[in-house]
Amino acid sequence: MVLYTAASWILARLFANYRPSEWWRVWAVCAVVLLVGVPAITMTVNKPTLPVGHAALVTLVTLLGVGLALGPSGLAADRPGELLWLVADGIGVALMMLNLIHIEKVRRWLARGGIWWVRMMVVSLAVGVVWLFVVTGLRLWLRRRIPSAGAMFVAGLCIAYLLMPLVHHLVGTDGYYYISDSDNFFAQSWGFQAVAWLVTAATATGVTWVRGRLARRHASKGGAA
Repeated sequence: MVLYTAASWILARLFANYRPSEWWRVWAVCAVVLLVGVPAITMTVNKPTLPVGHAALVTLVTLLGVGLALGPSGLAADRPGELLWLVADGIGVALMMLNLIHIEKVRRWLARGGIWWVRMMVVSLAVGVVWLFVVTGLRLWLRRRIPSAGAMFVAGLCIAYLLMPLVHHLVGTDGYYYISDSDNFFAQSWGFQAVAWLVTAATATGVTWVRGRLARRHASKGGAA
């Protein structure tokens, strides 16, 4: 995601007629290779090899991740300013995603005296919500375009599940550069994970609704003046 988005931005600045291919076309080409390559590698190379079910899940997650990674390239080439604003929204959404999943651990933390972890989770959730409303105020003040709730949610997915693992890998592993534990990014149960995504999506929808209302009110006051 980082390299492809950066390349699209640079090429669009160097060549006036450059436009990246639509993300789904690139994804389709990648999918042909990944559908064959990922199962072949994970089921035959190294030890232990993966059974069919696990290999299928790895392939599915890889395809979803590549789809997310290719998405920002179009905005990076055509409207980089809008992409930066969307990244700002995505930070708030990602903070919610990555902290809501830890609600299932609260009882365990409290039993072990880990009240500090609970407080950090609550503060991080509050920061995510406040951040979204700060960005809302800035968008209104600067008359920036309001993205859809879906775009905000996808931006959050990109930051939470692609950018943050990369950041952790590069600067959060004490020079050993190991792959981060999935517990840092996903709930241990599908139920809690689904709830985390639903609450985050509902928040993005609510923030978008508030932005629309404020923008219309601001526009009506401007027209009356």
